[in-house]
Amino acid sequence: MRLFKPDVDKLKARNVVGGLIKALDDPAFELRIKAIYALGNIGDRRAVNGLIEHRSEERRVGKECRS
Repeated sequence: MRLFKPDVDKLKARNVVGGLIKALDDPAFELRIKAIYALGNIGDRRAVNGLIEHRSEERRVGKECRS
């Protein structure tokens, strides 16, 4: 259970890559999408692994839902 949802706009403005990567695991789809775009706009190499892991997880979940 989460108490507060991440403020992606503030994290992006402050270039808080770690916080944006954590936001990729948020249950809210729209928030995850905002985090993906924010990480892409920041362009920090640290985001690459988080984005790859997130993409792999999304694909796995998608396959399970289609089965």
